[in-house]
Amino acid sequence: MIDKVYEREQTLRKQVEELKIVIDESKRQKQVEEIVDSEFFHELKVKAEQMRSQQRKKKPGDES
Repeated sequence: MIDKVYEREQTLRKQVEELKIVIDESKRQKQVEEIVDSEFFHELKVKAEQMRSQQRKKKPGDES
């Protein structure tokens, strides 16, 4: 009987840990979505793309 109770307790502890991982992953995903969907992030993406485009246009040896 004691062994069964101990085994059940261990199983429940493992399930709780797995649920914590799922909850943490959900929280992380929500935080990422909030950042990615922000206007600030979109402005940064546009600026980064402009900078990349300028770098691609430069020719090797061009000092400008």
